Amino acid sequence: MFLGVTADLIGYVNEGYGYVCTCLVDANGIKEMLGADAESNDTFSSCSESGAQASKDGDDKKAADDAKKAEANRIALWNMAKNKKISDTAALMTGTTSCNLRTSS
Repeated sequence: MFLGVTADLIGYVNEGYGYVCTCLVDANGIKEMLGADAESNDTFSSCSESGAQASKDGDDKKAADDAKKAEANRIALWNMAKNKKISDTAALMTGTTSCNLRTSS
């Protein structure tokens, strides 16, 4: 900080970290070569059973939250399409001579 090169130093440390600390990548590669599946790999990547369970619980919560968001987006999109169809239909009906929609405010 004294020399004013903190930002440069942080960038270099972040860049070098991937070359210095490859232990997790190496361990995961060895586990895959030995036939471990993704679930067991996640379980054994934690330092404790409670940590593995907390990670699984977090993943389950994220999946549930993502499902809720997807459903809310689906409903919002459906409502937008419905409202557009109503608007387009009303505009077409207003333009005809035999049917004139009048809306009251």
